[in-house]
Amino acid sequence: MIGSILENFIFINWLLSVGFMPFSSMDIGENSTFYQNNSFFQRVEVEFTIANYVNIFTTIDIFETKTYDIYFDPYRANFVIGLELRYNNFELGALHECNHDIITGWDFHEYNGWDVGKNDIYFGWSNEYNIKNPILLKPRLHIGYRPSDVLFKKPANENVNDYFGSENLKQGYYNNTLYAGIACSAVIYEYLTIDLMFQPEYSLEGYGWNGIKGKIGVWGNYKKVGIGIDWMIQARLNKNTYGTNEVRISVRFKGEDKDSGNKRKTMPFAKGKLTINGIPAEHNGKYIYVTGMTGETPLFGITGYAGTDIAYKLVKIKNGKAVVPLYNAKSGAASLPNSFTAYKGNDTISGLMIYPVSDNDGFLTPGEITPAMTAAAGDAKTVTSGSFSNGNLTVDW
Repeated sequence: MIGSILENFIFINWLLSVGFMPFSSMDIGENSTFYQNNSFFQRVEVEFTIANYVNIFTTIDIFETKTYDIYFDPYRANFVIGLELRYNNFELGALHECNHDIITGWDFHEYNGWDVGKNDIYFGWSNEYNIKNPILLKPRLHIGYRPSDVLFKKPANENVNDYFGSENLKQGYYNNTLYAGIACSAVIYEYLTIDLMFQPEYSLEGYGWNGIKGKIGVWGNYKKVGIGIDWMIQARLNKNTYGTNEVRISVRFKGEDKDSGNKRKTMPFAKGKLTINGIPAEHNGKYIYVTGMTGETPLFGITGYAGTDIAYKLVKIKNGKAVVPLYNAKSGAASLPNSFTAYKGNDTISGLMIYPVSDNDGFLTPGEITPAMTAAAGDAKTVTSGSFSNGNLTVDW
């Protein structure tokens, strides 16, 4: 029971990237520029979503550069940790990001190191639109406030344990900054993704416009593997701030249903569930597909969806039992995330079909539903009597 609750309550997604950075620069002060070209990096993103309303996420980047012969050494580590509260298409979040230079034992550095620490509070809105097959657009608007963002100079080959907080080591900052941005991902045939982001930033400390952040990315995707290139820039507009410019080429591997736009496709938190007991043992390991009507509104038993062709995620049969979240389909919804509402009614059953579906990955696209129901028709169960109670119903096979 606890495992079933957790399976439908907590979602874990991850994304692993490995790649090459042919160009990287940082502009500091009036004349200083730090370069670290021809680097390699690894990136891990992990996301915990609780009840579709709370999202906890973290990101770790490690960068290495060639020292001599076949040897590589790490020179920088970036960390991000954040918390988001989500409701429908809106999110309120806070994050901390810190970028740390690593003084390595090889002592190959011919430059000073730099450490960055920043904190953000933001509010955002996102959605999805099928403007024309096969193109899916995923826009995001956000505004935010950054109370602190300071870059420290880490002197090379010195004891730097106490350098934090030293005023004479501060090189650039974005403290007390307001920003607003727009981002959009275009997914074409599921195999090509184009990412764009534009974000101007304004100082509340009298410096005016601090800078502009931007991103352009092009990715090719096949199932859970993608390969692409990202260009990320932070253009500074006054000498008190710092700027960055990076080009990354990488391969990424994604887990669960973390999509190419870096946002998990979510269903509303289920309020009603169909509990099915006594399912014959030969169906263990299969998946349950539920379909019916509540009045004149279609009723489905699914846990989520993925992909631009709306592949429905089904519940797996375990030990002769399945607990299936129930949703009503909304006709004329403006976008895919708004296509379902959690069912919580008290309707009398007029006909509910339960199919044990043989499927390797637990997803059904619209084109696969009819063949799957036809194949499972001989094993299907029809429920013709009874009533829901606040969206819940228990049946025996």
